[in-house]
Amino acid sequence: MKSAPPLLAAHRLVARFPGGDAVLRQANFTVTRGRRVALLGANGSGKTTLLRCLSGALKPAEGEIAFDGQPLRHDRVSLRGHRARVQLVLQNPDEQLFSADVRQDVSFGPLNLGLDPAAASSRVEESLDLLGITHLAERPVHQLSYGERKRVTIAGAVAMRPQVLLLDEPTAGLDPAGVAELMQTLDKLSSTVVLATHDVDLALMWADELAIVTGHLVRQGGPDMLADASLLEAARLRRPWQLDLLAHLGHDMEMLRGDHVPRTVADVAAVISRSASGAPTR
Repeated sequence: MKSAPPLLAAHRLVARFPGGDAVLRQANFTVTRGRRVALLGANGSGKTTLLRCLSGALKPAEGEIAFDGQPLRHDRVSLRGHRARVQLVLQNPDEQLFSADVRQDVSFGPLNLGLDPAAASSRVEESLDLLGITHLAERPVHQLSYGERKRVTIAGAVAMRPQVLLLDEPTAGLDPAGVAELMQTLDKLSSTVVLATHDVDLALMWADELAIVTGHLVRQGGPDMLADASLLEAARLRRPWQLDLLAHLGHDMEMLRGDHVPRTVADVAAVISRSASGAPTR
């Protein structure tokens, strides 16, 4: 039986910074429905460029973007339909906030879908509640804190009810409590989520799948990619604390593969306990 195509994919992608050299060269990337994907890489590696191509905001120089197996055409009608299905939230919220108050800003997308006011209002209220910012609905955007502005931009994307939500460094600039609250919110979403981040600890704890941008390509796999020292060095990433601690205690990183990679404090404690008792760590 033929398997279903990925929900969202980039095939043989060549993309560059405006007026610059190609940052992605023949890169491939796939997003499976319902998966949580963490996108990692050094500054300038091409993470944001990949997200912009996936969202339709940037037309690649070569290759194609496909949604549910259908190639994306960069004409007005096709892009309008694609952006109803795939939403990108940029790292800097001020690049996407432009309305006078929070409710107006979150309403912009649904109203531009052509929804009647009642249907649009229902989506907005649902999104505000999900992001925990209903109390800010009438607040002028310029009076919000940085973390609040980030939540408003995500609420605006969620109100579109996209099938795929692309988040570019959503936790950057947030305090630890803000990060925890945001990740709890993401767990409530029905959308498939791709999250670009530099935080390898967060990626290991949260993601079902990892994608690491290095050498102009995208390498995808499971959480055990973060135990690959040579890959991490090439991508200018550090090893997550979970794996760093176990390596420091003398555990064999080769044993931590697939589902055996510890993600949480409890997972790490369990590995250490089994090792101390002489039981297999796998």
